[in-house]
Amino acid sequence: MNCSLDTSYHPSGSAWTLHDAIHGTVHYPSYVQPIVDTPEFQRLRNLKQLGTSAKVFPCATHTRFEHCLGVAHLASTLLDTLERNSRVQISDIHRKCVTLAALLHDIGHGPFSHMWEDFVHRGSDKTWTHEQSSCEMARQLFANNAIQLSQGYEHFYAEQLIC
Repeated sequence: MNCSLDTSYHPSGSAWTLHDAIHGTVHYPSYVQPIVDTPEFQRLRNLKQLGTSAKVFPCATHTRFEHCLGVAHLASTLLDTLERNSRVQISDIHRKCVTLAALLHDIGHGPFSHMWEDFVHRGSDKTWTHEQSSCEMARQLFANNAIQLSQGYEHFYAEQLIC
């Protein structure tokens, strides 16, 4: 699977559309779908963003999956607004970097989200964080699913943007 820059981020060049309860119809570039379709990303469907809050607030069922897709959309919207309202030109590679960083920023979360992180810290003298886990998960996601990023940027995505 190749995730080269084969489309711009704008809806006319989009290859994938989702309908979101908060953001409405959202258009994503073609390189997002192969990442979202991986087992590593799909596991986020089962991780509640708000932990056990749904036991008290029945509508608090938002997942890390929805959250990460929304953050990627908002990051893209921010880039569009920045480009439209200033003289800044944002290259395709920078759009891709920001979009992937937003999409994958929570890929390393475990069950019960930040409560899990607190639990690990209490039970160990190691200084583990979900950000470190996100870096490792992103590397595994790319390697396990034969997703090739723009040449020379593989480490940049994981090391500089997610961590």
